[in-house]
Amino acid sequence: MYDEGEGVYWVVSLPVLGGSQEATWDAVQQNTVYAQDLSSNFKLNVPETLRVGTLDSLLELSDELVRDTAAIEGTCAKLRRQCLEHSHHSGTSASGRNGDHAFLDDTPDLKGEDALAVESFEWNEAKFPSNRPLKEAVERIMEGVHRTDDALKVKLSEYSSCKSNLAALTRKSAGSL
Repeated sequence: MYDEGEGVYWVVSLPVLGGSQEATWDAVQQNTVYAQDLSSNFKLNVPETLRVGTLDSLLELSDELVRDTAAIEGTCAKLRRQCLEHSHHSGTSASGRNGDHAFLDDTPDLKGEDALAVESFEWNEAKFPSNRPLKEAVERIMEGVHRTDDALKVKLSEYSSCKSNLAALTRKSAGSL
């Protein structure tokens, strides 16, 4: 389950009904959307040939998932916070309104981006070949997360340095008047 503000997402894996994925999808749509208006459904297309490995390797990945999830959420939170702080300092908020930035929890545009990412997910076969073990895909994802985190740290350091230099120049020019 993924909970982002008002939207709650459930990832559900279902057995194929009648030998057809479309028949299964149609049954889910009929029972949850058309008949009772319980939800909006989105397909999460994962390759059928995805190599998940043995039960032991899945359990090992499951254990690592807790740590990996924390790392991913931490990096995403840093990125979100920096986007909001940068938009706040530049005079526009993430919601597109000037001035009235309701701190870090008011992020409608970012929430929309989160929803779009979940609702339109597509497996990237070029980056994560389905014929390779799932563990390799997780490792590649985590490498990307660590690279992003490292790049963010470098950019924040550069930004802080520039901000300090600007403040020093401002003090210097104001002091010599």
